[in-house]
Amino acid sequence: MILQTIRGCYGFTLAEWQASDHASQARGQTWMRPGFSQNDKHPVVCITWKDASAYVQWLAQETGRPYRLPSEAEWEYAARAGASETNLDTSLFCEWPNSDDIRRCLGDPYTVVVGQSGPNAFGLCDMNRNAFEWVEDCWNHSHENIPLDGSARIQENCQTRVFRGGGWGLIAVQHEYRDGMRDIRNTTNQIGFRVAQSTSE
Repeated sequence: MILQTIRGCYGFTLAEWQASDHASQARGQTWMRPGFSQNDKHPVVCITWKDASAYVQWLAQETGRPYRLPSEAEWEYAARAGASETNLDTSLFCEWPNSDDIRRCLGDPYTVVVGQSGPNAFGLCDMNRNAFEWVEDCWNHSHENIPLDGSARIQENCQTRVFRGGGWGLIAVQHEYRDGMRDIRNTTNQIGFRVAQSTSE
């Protein structure tokens, strides 16, 4: 399967982040050329929500297994790994892989090989760092009227979808970070996705 971003990828660089609080210049990057060096052991980035959704549908069809994007509630539960809250020791910031080379920490400024952050209590790696991750939910500004069964919210503004986690270059790395891309055909070279699988009851 060939993934193709429809409107391109906003390709931030470390130099732009250092020059200003936010980088606004867009470039025509793709998941194959995100603007920095990667290999097959790195998380894929420059993925639109449409790309991620198409991939999990293809994967489910190819394998016969119920693969999908996680809901935002599932992603939050997995990131917390049973904890009611997460306390991050910011004094150890430079010890986290690629968390903030904006502050001139040593290490890799962009994505790193998967698995260097974690595993958490559920055995999951990189939930809070490396790349942001798309979830199934449509964007809502609050958590009011969320489904009580943990399923995705697919009402409201579905041209904007939610991504969670912490991408490279993010100063405040915390699992609570959530945002929505203004158009599901857009992305940045900080955004990828994680695959979930439904279980039979």
